[in-house]
Amino acid sequence: MIDAYQVVVAGSFISDFTPAKLGGFLKPLMVRTEIDVGKGLASVIIDHWADALTATLLGIDRPLLIVMGLPSPLGMSVALLGRAIGMTGEPSLEGVTLSG
Repeated sequence: MIDAYQVVVAGSFISDFTPAKLGGFLKPLMVRTEIDVGKGLASVIIDHWADALTATLLGIDRPLLIVMGLPSPLGMSVALLGRAIGMTGEPSLEGVTLSG
């Protein structure tokens, strides 16, 4: 029986040196005596698909905001933080309005 920690470490190590995180596909093969390889590979494929979907959705955010002329949420947060600490570095909420 192989330890789960060893599987995670070995898969991560292989993923660091291969494109497309191929180490993830080795994990189900390493524990094939414990689980069905098909189910393990399906979970890896779903994980990679979810990663790609998340990256796509996060990547769409910036161009849409630029086209629509809206400030990005990160930019607004940085602006509020900069305004709150002021030029002296001392906290101040003068001139900052929060709407909720």
